[in-house]
Amino acid sequence: TVSTVLAGGAAVAFACMLGTDLFAGAGGMYASGKHAPIIFSATGALLLGAGLARRGADRYLQQVRRSAALIVVTEKGSVRLRAIMDTGNSLEKEGVPVAVVSTEAVRQILSDDFLHIIQGKEPEAQTQFYVIPYHAVGTECGVLYGFLPQETRIEYNGCSRSVKCIVAVCGESQNFARRSQALIPVFLQKSMQEQIS
Repeated sequence: TVSTVLAGGAAVAFACMLGTDLFAGAGGMYASGKHAPIIFSATGALLLGAGLARRGADRYLQQVRRSAALIVVTEKGSVRLRAIMDTGNSLEKEGVPVAVVSTEAVRQILSDDFLHIIQGKEPEAQTQFYVIPYHAVGTECGVLYGFLPQETRIEYNGCSRSVKCIVAVCGESQNFARRSQALIPVFLQKSMQEQIS
């Protein structure tokens, strides 16, 4: 494997640098002299570092593959949010998928009455909104307040598609990834992937 070749190459390089004899055979590598522990420790550290770097690169690529944009349009305007296709989000209300967004990211396009609702105040006018129960890993059950925008659009892997979804707002206490402002539900992720393939 690649890691075996890297380990062998690293051990040979360290042995040459330290002027130590090194023998590679079917059973493994053998070094003589006082530098043998250094050679094997340095080789192990190099392999560990390479493994961690690869793991970090794999995580980054996985994050990129899940990255998307959610465009939300209301009477007050529109916002384009950095989003993640969240396989853990299976929220729906009355058969309509629910995207969860940061309150701060959409505050500028929310109606005053909806802002009153999420602040626990009485709205001035009759306002349609949804109460969405949820249960997140490691937290107690709770509710989110959502609304049905004029339009929602998802951009993912070079494709753009209008979708019907309820947008639920939550405070910053919710665990958004550092680089996202919205969590797109699994139902919409599947429909976007079907469109791409």
